Amino acid sequence: MTPRLTRSLRAAAVVAVLGVTATACSTPKATSPTTAPTTTAASTPIQTIPPASSTTTTTTAAAPTTTAAVVPPAPQPSAEAAADALVSYWSSGNRTTALRVATPQAVATLFAVKYPSGLAINRGCTDAFPPLICTYGAPGGGPVNAPIYQLYETQAPGGWYVSSVQIQ
Repeated sequence: MTPRLTRSLRAAAVVAVLGVTATACSTPKATSPTTAPTTTAASTPIQTIPPASSTTTTTTAAAPTTTAAVVPPAPQPSAEAAADALVSYWSSGNRTTALRVATPQAVATLFAVKYPSGLAINRGCTDAFPPLICTYGAPGGGPVNAPIYQLYETQAPGGWYVSSVQIQ
């Protein structure tokens, strides 16, 4: 054999060994399903056919429900007025009245923490685009670890209300 042929055979053998090794070491690839799963909803009553000696049963599929946004009964003339009202009711511990200007979720979040007297002043509201956010927190020079309260306002036909609260 010629040196050139020997080198070619050696190279082919190395490639074959590497290919077998790579195949043995690789993980099998997951196969994708041949058809996409589907979901169907029954819109007409489903009737089961009973044995001859029993009665017929008819089952109707429940229609999906959607929940409308909870709009408090006393929206305020501005986003900032709604936020100020909620913080005022929070400071006095008046949870019932707070529910007039904020959603139950917003009230629950804010009332879950104690009002930090003097450390929840109005730092202003955004007005560039919805949702409008009014921020409350310690005054300048206050404790660096004091929480920041962000009140998210939503506009309703009758005015503004606090739709959610985030405490940072």
